[in-house]
Amino acid sequence: MPAEKPSQPDAHDERTSRPPYALSDEKKKNGFNAKYTGKCYCGNVTFEIDSDPTDATYCHCAPYQWAAILHKDALHIKTGYDDLHFYSAQHKKMEYVLPCKVSCGQCQSIIMDEGRNMALLMPTLIDGMGEAGPLKDNGPFRATHHMFYKTCVEPVHDELPKFGGKKGEDPLDEAAEKMAKDVEKKNKEKEEKKNKEKEEEERDTKRQKTGDENKEEK
Repeated sequence: MPAEKPSQPDAHDERTSRPPYALSDEKKKNGFNAKYTGKCYCGNVTFEIDSDPTDATYCHCAPYQWAAILHKDALHIKTGYDDLHFYSAQHKKMEYVLPCKVSCGQCQSIIMDEGRNMALLMPTLIDGMGEAGPLKDNGPFRATHHMFYKTCVEPVHDELPKFGGKKGEDPLDEAAEKMAKDVEKKNKEKEEKKNKEKEEEERDTKRQKTGDENKEEK
């Protein structure tokens, strides 16, 4: 039997109707094609993933963890969501306020850190991780960098870039400085694309408005 569920206020009443606890409208329509599956230690909580992670990291904030970064709509909690426990590190109490840690109420294994748009999932829970096939050597879930490395308990001697903060923030070595420049470039390109799309949308709205006014004049 699952452990008694603690009092945990839910600041997001819509939680059960959106990813990762429910499918997005797009995936309800087009289907959710699972590429990977996984479960907590006791098997009470099961989940599926329909795409590779956007990135993976070794995070040295408490507790130290290997985490895969996913868009929340790429992750679907299939079973056990009624027994999930939520913990807000910011408020230091059991409650569902994003960001928060999500764990199985039965075996207490941490499933993910859930943010507002992304989820940091624990790759060790994914079926077949590290075995032969697409997940040999951890496949696309292999960590690319360390973040919050200044709080590490023991030094890690590897060649991965190390950041004092999040990826791209406070680079601590040459590899991190190079990655930080790439991150800055990608963020700039993303912002430029966003601004361009906004300008095109404004032009389309203006053209439509002008067309409507011309129709009224006729």
